Amino acid sequence: MQLETTVNPDVVIITPLETRVDAHVAPAFRNALAERIDQGHRRLMVNMERVEFIDSSGLGALVSAIKRIGRDGELRVCSLTPPVRAMFELTRLNRVIPIED
Repeated sequence: MQLETTVNPDVVIITPLETRVDAHVAPAFRNALAERIDQGHRRLMVNMERVEFIDSSGLGALVSAIKRIGRDGELRVCSLTPPVRAMFELTRLNRVIPIED
């Protein structure tokens, strides 16, 4: 999976460059998020502007990252496309992961 990562003093912005975050790429996505967290980054923003589809394995990768960060950090998502936002609302993950515009 190709990702673009921007490291700022306050937050690391991770942008998936794929249009689909599904079972095919979710393991690589999960590993990439875990790698950033293991490097000591505790505030992550996942920019979903290019993602047109996400399934349960992609959502699971995000939940896995939240658990790995723990209470001393945070994960947020931004720029959700309408189908991705619908999945967050359908699964009620929007109550767990803050969504930024």
